Amino acid sequence: MSTWAALSGTVRAQAGKCAAEGRAVSARDAFLRAAGYFGTALVAVDGCADPEARLGELFTEHRDCFDRFAAAWDPPAERVAIPYEGISLAGLPRQPAGPFRSTADGEQRVFDWLDARLDSGPRARG
Repeated sequence: MSTWAALSGTVRAQAGKCAAEGRAVSARDAFLRAAGYFGTALVAVDGCADPEARLGELFTEHRDCFDRFAAAWDPPAERVAIPYEGISLAGLPRQPAGPFRSTADGEQRVFDWLDARLDSGPRARG
């Protein structure tokens, strides 16, 4: 888990650097990769000394990276609130990033972080 978390931090730093340099597409894609790596690190969080604390940290990082990816989409994707039994699924503190709505391809669609990871490579290459 610590290796994935370290890789996540490295890629997140690269994303921030790209953003600061005005390289929007590179930053967007790096934030998506970082969100994925943070998500992968979550798989092994139960093996940590303090899994609850680490889970909160990793989820926060995962969602922040994906939020930054979604904001950099053209046009920016927006979080979708899905009501469920008196709460909003988008507002749960430990829910993976999403769902989001985008009209980037001319059609409105809802996606989450895994959909975005699977779709971003082919979309970027045309």
